[in-house]
Amino acid sequence: MGELTVNDKEGIVSVVANQGIESILIPLVKEIHLFDSFVAGTSFLKDSRVLDEIKIGDKLTLRR
Repeated sequence: MGELTVNDKEGIVSVVANQGIESILIPLVKEIHLFDSFVAGTSFLKDSRVLDEIKIGDKLTLRR
């Protein structure tokens, strides 16, 4: 793609016209981890294999 500066509007328009907007946006896309959530007591389970069976979207019932 080459180096583009903020003031290089003609270069940016040229890149978008020739290669599509994705050529500018794709390098800016990066997955970042924002949040961890821990359930108290799960590190003290007698049989932790149950944690391996939990899938994304499963409904859990938590009891006090």
